[in-house]
Amino acid sequence: QLAGTVRDFFAAGTETTSLTLRWALLYLMHYPEIKTQLQKDIDNVLGQGLPTMDHKEQLPMVEAFILEVQRMANILPLNLPHSTKEDFWYQGYRFPKNSVMFFMIDSVLTDSDIFPEPTKFNPTRFIDENGKCSGEQKEKMIPFSTG
Repeated sequence: QLAGTVRDFFAAGTETTSLTLRWALLYLMHYPEIKTQLQKDIDNVLGQGLPTMDHKEQLPMVEAFILEVQRMANILPLNLPHSTKEDFWYQGYRFPKNSVMFFMIDSVLTDSDIFPEPTKFNPTRFIDENGKCSGEQKEKMIPFSTG
């Protein structure tokens, strides 16, 4: 059980982080105007200091960029299997108790009803009219599944 738990921590904490960073670097190379804006925001808020969670609210574009990277990169397209706790019906189909299910995360992350122009890299989709990183799109982000 300990070995399994350590594997889970490694996969969930290390692999997802490194993949997000790799994709972020790729998007920064392809969108230098976003890189310039992010650098300016970071310099204005942090100066030469180290970031803390207290800075998160002051850097909405940084958070929006990370969300958009995770949405576009879809680093976990198929999540771990889940099972139903009880029988239920969904759109005319019966799912018996203990059915094994996989959630297609990219079906949400590329849903044009939630994310207009889903194939376009656009971090500003997460920025509201007040300049904050919030809103329905942020709430519907499930880069690591549904829990």
